[in-house]
Amino acid sequence: MHAETIQRILETAPYASLALRGKEGVSVVPVSFAGDTEAIFFHGKKGGRKMEAIRQNPRIFVSIVELGSLIPSYFSSEEGLACPATQFFASLEIEGSARELHSSHENAGALEKLMRKYQPEGHYLPLDNEPRYAKALEATAVVEIAVEQIHTKVKYGQKLPAERWERIHRFLAKRGTALDLETLRRMEHYRKKEKHNGNS
Repeated sequence: MHAETIQRILETAPYASLALRGKEGVSVVPVSFAGDTEAIFFHGKKGGRKMEAIRQNPRIFVSIVELGSLIPSYFSSEEGLACPATQFFASLEIEGSARELHSSHENAGALEKLMRKYQPEGHYLPLDNEPRYAKALEATAVVEIAVEQIHTKVKYGQKLPAERWERIHRFLAKRGTALDLETLRRMEHYRKKEKHNGNS
């Protein structure tokens, strides 16, 4: 997966799932996040279970999924079997180390990244050096994950036989939701990459 595709997923995925291991065992927690291939930021309550687990063990795993279309079995085959039903997606599995940010300037900068992702139209006061945010910032824990490894997986039918790939393509085009049209674009993109890699 190209770096620009990874960055697109980071910028557009609505949430990430964190796998944490603390004294109470392993937990998986969904969070809003922002970041790039070097660092990911999220926030939470200072006294929450999530933050306690991170303080106990800063090693962290992050799963981020870009959903494509759901593919009913009959989109893929006319045999009437349930087996071909599937979900198209691309995913990132990130390994890294988490650290809690403590300076108000760092916290404001990280939260600003989150605001730019989730409210890109603006219409809010910048978080740094704004006294009215002081109480909220004081109560909020902000975490930076230093990215160490990124593993990727792509499932957009790129390895399917031509006849099956074309059948799915036709059915998605006919159904024609916004997600279907985007999935078609991704199918074509990854199919071309797969052919190119096979010929190289």
